Amino acid sequence: MEKIKAIKSTEKLCWKCLQEKDDIHKIEFGPLGYGSAFDCCSTKIQLCDECYKASCPEIWSDELVYDNEECKEYDWSHYKYEDEMFEYFESLPIEGKQLVMNEYWMGDHFMEPQDWIDYELGILPHEKAKEYGLYSIQEIAAYEERFPKCKWPANRIYSDGSKGCRCPFGASGNYNQEVGSNISEECYRCQYYEERIADNKLLDIMDKDFYEYEVLSKADAMKRTRKNMEVLLFYDFDLESLPHELLEVAEHSNDLLKIRGKDVINRIREIAYQVEDIPSNRKRMELCKHHMIVYDKKNDVYLYSAKKEKNIREIKIVMVDASKDWTIINVEKKERILYIEPIHPSIGFCKLI
Repeated sequence: MEKIKAIKSTEKLCWKCLQEKDDIHKIEFGPLGYGSAFDCCSTKIQLCDECYKASCPEIWSDELVYDNEECKEYDWSHYKYEDEMFEYFESLPIEGKQLVMNEYWMGDHFMEPQDWIDYELGILPHEKAKEYGLYSIQEIAAYEERFPKCKWPANRIYSDGSKGCRCPFGASGNYNQEVGSNISEECYRCQYYEERIADNKLLDIMDKDFYEYEVLSKADAMKRTRKNMEVLLFYDFDLESLPHELLEVAEHSNDLLKIRGKDVINRIREIAYQVEDIPSNRKRMELCKHHMIVYDKKNDVYLYSAKKEKNIREIKIVMVDASKDWTIINVEKKERILYIEPIHPSIGFCKLI
């Protein structure tokens, strides 16, 4: 199929029939305020006399409507035939639609004309869509195809009675594993995707128990790789106390474990000031005052000074046997790995191994 190419508008071009005509109607819209599709936005359309008459010309009226007295007070208006205007925009050939909805749209829509057309046709490459901050066609398709079938999502029940469905790996949707109106980009290229089988029933899990479900599910998914993995453990853990640079790395990391994952671990190793032995707490504080992270080789721990505090906190990198089920527990403010064996599908029923 021949690729549809963007066209350059001229003073005489009709955006409906895409022909150049002498008699052209130029109609401008917006900007308006809250409640209008033209809220802080504007655009225009060009129609030849023939297409203009065929369009039901009354829809291009600039008459404004206020839905109530409050709207009138704050000047929140919309065009009388705004819905009909956008129905007509949708009826335009894609070359004309691009001119109205992108190239001449003054707001937050602008893309290169050809990229806009390719995106509408579903052929814009994934990487190009991400340059515009858009969900790619591939991400949308993966979410719609994978989320309803995947074994990992569970229904999340909140204390106020509201319900949703969430995957431990970040995707979310509506109750009973239905896709939602918001796209979850995590489904695309997810290495842990598996189709749900009949024996693996969709669970209802209370919000207070969902974190445990996420930890167990992630551990279960990772063990299938049959590779050991490094995990970051903390002493007296407080996310806000961590060095800002590490939080930044975690925020932009694609690693499943985020603040505990390999990207943060690698950064800690890069910036750590290494010391063979630290003989006293005073020496620990002195070193941490001058270095963001200090590595105590003798005790195999990383040290940092907590924000707005004088005490020193510890980080430890441990190797986890990912072929087993595991979770992180906190014993006297020190985290450690606990290997477990689930014996019941309900959260919390397991035995230690």
